[in-house]
Amino acid sequence: GADARINPDLNNQIDEMRAEVVHWLAELDKFFGYQVKRPLIILTIPDRLSVLVGDGYSLETAGAYGNGVVLLAITDDGIDQSTLVHELAHHYIHELSRGNYPVWYSEGLAQLAEWQLVGVRWFDAVEDYTYYKYSIEQLNRDFYGLEDQVSAYRNAFELVYFLQVFGGQANLDILAALAKGKDLEQA
Repeated sequence: GADARINPDLNNQIDEMRAEVVHWLAELDKFFGYQVKRPLIILTIPDRLSVLVGDGYSLETAGAYGNGVVLLAITDDGIDQSTLVHELAHHYIHELSRGNYPVWYSEGLAQLAEWQLVGVRWFDAVEDYTYYKYSIEQLNRDFYGLEDQVSAYRNAFELVYFLQVFGGQANLDILAALAKGKDLEQA
């Protein structure tokens, strides 16, 4: 399993959390077709996650990923499975592409894993279909700086989903090509 650091305030949930992490790592191994080097997983309380991530980042149940480290905020209800899968998927994408990927592609593919494995798409309530407002160039340039983040995330998901539906194993092939140093357009 993965190496985990767990906030002492969560001691009563340790066994349950470890079981969830092990389960979702196995599911992601199947989803991506590979077992990657396991990440360091830091499970903490929401206030502590905000401090660790910084920049005023604060959500009741949230996570973050950075270069082999998955940070997850745990509430009284335990681990949010969709957040866990999403952040773990970022790790798989990072490992399988050797860190060579555009942010929007990683966000779209992490959302695809979240949807296919857990059945959650966080933007399902959006009905105005404005999510195609950004071009790939805009997504590439400053994904997290785009004004309408819901549209940016949905656009990223739709692009990756299109590749999966119409390209079969296209996303796995793209990750392999990215790992060889190609850019996304070449991949």
